[in-house]
Amino acid sequence: MGMDVSQAVKDFVIQSKELVHLLRREGRGLSEVELHMLRSQLHILEIEATNLQTFKQLGPDRAA
Repeated sequence: MGMDVSQAVKDFVIQSKELVHLLRREGRGLSEVELHMLRSQLHILEIEATNLQTFKQLGPDRAA
């Protein structure tokens, strides 16, 4: 079976730290399309994390 969400988050955090270092060193080499893809994925993750946080704060009975 696949990895659980907690492990996926841990892996994401580790890989994103590595990506930050790469972007600082070599980020200017990204194409406009690659930069757009990165920003779009970050935006999607931000929306999902915000939705999850709201759900957890409101509780399952009050979340729409």
